[in-house]
Amino acid sequence: MDTSNTVAVNTKPQKERTFNLSKLYICKHLHFGHITINDMAQKDPVCNMMVDEKNAQHISEANGQKIYLCSAQCKNQFDQNPSKYGY
Repeated sequence: MDTSNTVAVNTKPQKERTFNLSKLYICKHLHFGHITINDMAQKDPVCNMMVDEKNAQHISEANGQKIYLCSAQCKNQFDQNPSKYGY
C-alpha cells in the first residue's frame, strides 16, 4: 500500500484510523474530532464532509428530516437557504 498520501488520525483514545489524503475533501473552516467512519455517518450537504450522527453538535431540520452539519458555519449557510441544498 502506498502511504505517501495517508495520515493517521486518532479519533478516540484507543482507536487510530488511516485516511487517504488524496480523497479527503478540504473545507475552508476548521473541524475538530468528527472524522469517523461508521454506519451512523451522514454527509453534510454544504461541504460534503461526513458527520457522525452520534457526536454531531450542529443539527438542523428540513422537511421533518434531521440534517447533520460539521460546523456552525455550515449550519448557518444551510439554515439560510435549505432549498439550495435540495431540502
